[in-house]
Amino acid sequence: MINTIRRTAVALALAGVTSCSGNPRPQPPTPPPSPPPPPVVNYFPELLVRQPSAPHLIRGGVAWKPFGAVQCCMPAPPQVGNSRWPLASESWMDYTKADLFHFRMGPFYGDAEHESEWADIGGPYIGDGPDWNSAFWKKVVELIEHAGKAKAVVEVVDIDTWYCKHAASNWNDQKMPWPQADIDACGISASPEQERFIRKVVSELGCYQNVIWLTDNEGGEIRGTKRAWYEWNAGIIRDEEQKSGCGVIHMVGTNNTDFCDGPFDYCATHAREPLTTAIAGKHTENNERNPQFSVEQEFSNFRKARDAGLNYWYWRAEQTDEQMDQTLKLFRGEDAIPVGCFAPDAEDPLWINPPVAGGGAMRSVVAAGEAAVGEHCGTDHQGSLATLGLLAAELRKQGYCASGPWADALAILTPTGKWEEYHAVSFATGCWAQDPAALPKNTWTYQGTNPTSSICVGDVPTVDEIVCKLHQAGQGLWDCTPKAHGQPIRPEGNSERLACEIMACGGAAPAYLLTHLPGSALELKITENVFQFRVIGSGSGVVTCTTPSSNGDNLCLAGGQQPLKIER
Repeated sequence: MINTIRRTAVALALAGVTSCSGNPRPQPPTPPPSPPPPPVVNYFPELLVRQPSAPHLIRGGVAWKPFGAVQCCMPAPPQVGNSRWPLASESWMDYTKADLFHFRMGPFYGDAEHESEWADIGGPYIGDGPDWNSAFWKKVVELIEHAGKAKAVVEVVDIDTWYCKHAASNWNDQKMPWPQADIDACGISASPEQERFIRKVVSELGCYQNVIWLTDNEGGEIRGTKRAWYEWNAGIIRDEEQKSGCGVIHMVGTNNTDFCDGPFDYCATHAREPLTTAIAGKHTENNERNPQFSVEQEFSNFRKARDAGLNYWYWRAEQTDEQMDQTLKLFRGEDAIPVGCFAPDAEDPLWINPPVAGGGAMRSVVAAGEAAVGEHCGTDHQGSLATLGLLAAELRKQGYCASGPWADALAILTPTGKWEEYHAVSFATGCWAQDPAALPKNTWTYQGTNPTSSICVGDVPTVDEIVCKLHQAGQGLWDCTPKAHGQPIRPEGNSERLACEIMACGGAAPAYLLTHLPGSALELKITENVFQFRVIGSGSGVVTCTTPSSNGDNLCLAGGQQPLKIER
């Protein structure tokens, strides 16, 4: 007991000496504070695409009319080398000088037999997966960054459903690095590997604001495809945009035109026809068609779509290098040719079949075109088709709507809105045909909307009045007809009507002005048709209009030469 007390006393004494000394026990250093998380970086915010007023786009807050370029499906020219199809290489971007490119993420193997332009790197997975191929994803990011530095946007197809269609059990002529269950679910229902792949794509590229998403590539061709799959795909994209750390909300589109009315920002089509109207009231693009049209018609389709706020991409299809370069120069605006007027495709289902035999309203016009082109006797079948192309080009240059070869003939629009089918070339000789029964052979009626010419043939009088009438009272829509000496400039249904009316106005559309009467709250809005306008709100007012040829005088009149008064 005494020894225990002694040991305790000694311990207390030692503790007291230590605590009373002038050298306190050193404390451990304060650990440094944890570094703050790295800031979230959103790349290329000046290239973020939005659609505030459908179908028109803005990019970085500025109106944007895209020029997209896809290299499929011919070998790239030497200046490009490896084009990295089904994505797009730096050299392809630099060569085309486009501002929109197209990436189909697959997944594909990336070997000598499957997308061989990726054989040096491989595809999204290492072999059959599930491990990711980091070299592939590193390269994809580099391509996105190269596009951004070139002020270009990239459309990223998160799942290439073309591969799913061909690799599915009911088709099975392609291979994909996915379990068969995921392949067979693609385009129909959700599955784990599909979701994992979508999230990988978005997590890698979601911080780049020069990206827009597309849920599929020809998903509508998958047997049994379902709307729910496309909406699920878009939902995974939206969810991963928030989880990836950047929170950038990109535009999401679909290539299944049956479902464009769903939760998508835009719609893509592969229809082989001009793009003239928006699908489901949203921005619409055509980023593929096969086979391609002539260089002149591709350019015409591009310009007309662009003027409507839509996007008709460059798609190479089977163009030669020379044709590709010519088309790209036209799309870039480096060359200029008149925007022609072409017949709808001969296989368009809107033609009324059978046609009416015979015709002849345009026989003298076609004969004059033949004289201008001259004979090309002695050519083979392809040469005869080329001669039809020369004839159609000559007629378009004169302001007519014409296509050739249209199947194996020439199609030309009559002033009454019908189409005459001329077998103008003898394929036996290559010379101009002389059979009256084939000149024209048939007259066709198109149930869709006929195209309009951008050229006015012949002289036009100067407009001296623009007669307006209320066209849709509930919508406040007024429709106006420019006239000279009491007559319209061109008859209803004439393909040149709009071009000639604008020429008769002095080369530009009328300028409309609404003057309010006291207490009114009216607003005038111009429509896409330059000879229509809307008046909304309530009250009274007077609409006047002037043209470049009117010397400031008001030409807008109601019936009976009265000022155009508005009452709502």
